[in-house]
Parts: sequence; structure tokens; C-alpha cells
Amino acid sequence: MGPTKFALLLASCLLTSYSWGETLNIAVASNFKATLEKIAQGFQQSSEHQLRIASASTGMLYSQITHGAHFDLFFAADQKSPELLEKKGLTLPGSRFSYAEGHIVLLFKSGQLNNTPKLEDIRKMLVAHSGKLAIANPNVAPYGLAAKQFLQQLDLWQDLQSQLVRGSNINQAYQYIASGSLNLAVVATTQIIIRPIKNLQSWPIPPAMHAPIIQQAVQLKNSKSRQAAKAFLNYLNSAAGQQIIRSDGYGIPHKPVRSTTI
Repeated sequence: MGPTKFALLLASCLLTSYSWGETLNIAVASNFKATLEKIAQGFQQSSEHQLRIASASTGMLYSQITHGAHFDLFFAADQKSPELLEKKGLTLPGSRFSYAEGHIVLLFKSGQLNNTPKLEDIRKMLVAHSGKLAIANPNVAPYGLAAKQFLQQLDLWQDLQSQLVRGSNINQAYQYIASGSLNLAVVATTQIIIRPIKNLQSWPIPPAMHAPIIQQAVQLKNSKSRQAAKAFLNYLNSAAGQQIIRSDGYGIPHKPVRSTTI
């Protein structure tokens, strides 16, 4: 085989190898991890690309990214963190968009209240409760901040300080009540859909009692898997991806999804 033919064969092999796909590194807020894994499963079944998913609180992931952690996509549980990354010049221009709206519920032991308690019943129960109340840490977890705002609306935030157990993220807060360690918690609606717990009653916290939990995603500027990122975001925003998001208890933001610059 001559040098020219060998070079062409080598180039063909390299091109074929590249077409096998890229590995996409995704950072995702704890509340959305299970939903993202469902979307990832469908995506990988129809794509040559592979995904690696890392999950923690939004605040912790934000800190890791600002300190140089390598991720291609960041799915936060708020708007603030992606906006700050954008202002720092760490994101791909035009890539930030809203992908879900979260909701919170109060979980408590069944039998304490009737099936349709009113807000005044909930407040009385919280005042009378002598045990601990689990929430996510408001300083790093947007769902924890929403829980704090809810308790502030009830004028109970200061009174309950000694009873609060702050999980590092919303999954840890949920684990406290799922394990039976505690019998009162403010958690994400999606958690009781994906992993329901027997003998517990849920009360949907009115959205008017906390700031909207608009969750945004962004592509990081140092992303090396841009084709995989484009393909995955297209799948996320397809009918199949949107249906998974809705079925897990999230709202779909009304604002149009921003076009992603690749």
C-alpha cells in the first residue's frame, strides 16, 4: 500500500472514530437528577453520544464550575447561578435557557390533618410540632430558599430555627423523612412522584408563598463536546423530553427556549 493510500485510510479511520460520538459531562441540581437520568436514557438509546452526570446542590456545583471544574452543561435549580456564570464570561453566549419550573410540598405523618387542610391548619400544625423539620439548606439550594420563604410568609421562620434540619441539598432533606428519621419536611413535588412514601400526607405549598423556582441550564464556555451538547439539548426540548419533565411534576416555563449557540 502506497503512502497516499495509507494516509487516506488513516484519515478515514479517524473520521469514523470521531463519528462514534462524544462524552458529555453534565452537572445537575439534585432535584432534577432523576428526571435528567430518564431523559439521558432515551437520548443514549438513539444517539452515539455518552453522558456522565454529576449531581449536588446548585450552590456547590456553581462553586465547582467557578473553580475550574470541567462540565459541558449545567442544569441549575435557579436562574441566578447561570446568570452569574454568564456575567463572569464562563458560558457559551446565547446558551442560557429556562427548562423547568419547580414546586414544593410539605410532607407530614398521615392522620394529623384531614385530606384537604387549609393554610391555617398547616400553620397550627407547625406551631404545635415539637420535633424537627427538614428543609434543604437555603444558602446553597433554591428549594431550601423556597422553603424558607414559605415559613417566612407564615411568620414562623425565626420561631422554628431550633427545629430545622438543613440538608445539603433537596435529596438529603427528602432522605431524612424517607428513612423515618423525621416526620416533617419541605421537599420538591417531583420527589413524591418519583419516590412516594407510605403513611405520609403531602400538602402542596401555594406558589404565591415563595418566589418562582425557575430552573435554567447553560452550556459552559470550555465545553469540548459541542455536537453532543447540541444533540442532547435538542432531545431535551423534543416532545419526548418535555413529556418526561411534565410527568415528573415540573411546569414548563412559558418563555420560549433560547436558541443555543454552538
